[in-house]
Amino acid sequence: MDVLNLLIEDHRTVEALFDKIETTDNPRLMQQYFAQIAQELTLHAAGEEEAFYPAVGQFASTANLVRESYEEHAEVKRLINDISFLQPTAPLYRERIAQLRAALAHHIEEEEGELFPRVAEHFSEQQCLELGDQVLQTKKEAKQRLLGMGV
Repeated sequence: MDVLNLLIEDHRTVEALFDKIETTDNPRLMQQYFAQIAQELTLHAAGEEEAFYPAVGQFASTANLVRESYEEHAEVKRLINDISFLQPTAPLYRERIAQLRAALAHHIEEEEGELFPRVAEHFSEQQCLELGDQVLQTKKEAKQRLLGMGV
């Protein structure tokens, strides 16, 4: 699969999970949706950080965007960690979920609006397909690591 389409598909999956968590008051469902969001984002970040960003960050037009993406990933990981210690009934829970969604919306907007078009200028269709395979493999390996940790 083309790497850009793969990453965009990941973005839409997480956005749909946010829609679900925001429209329920059931604490069990909220925890379930958050667990799915956390896992999707962990795997997505692994694919980007271990395969995508190293490959696409080598160009002058993408280097700063990739550097900023790493910083945004760190913020998302911090928020995920913070939320993981809260119960869905806690007063801060929905606020932190909203902060996470806003951070992701900003990140997605920059990737899809700025980084991905620049990547498309530098990579052929075949290279995008090969990089998609690398990202998929990296995500598969990251999932195995998570399963090995009992997550």
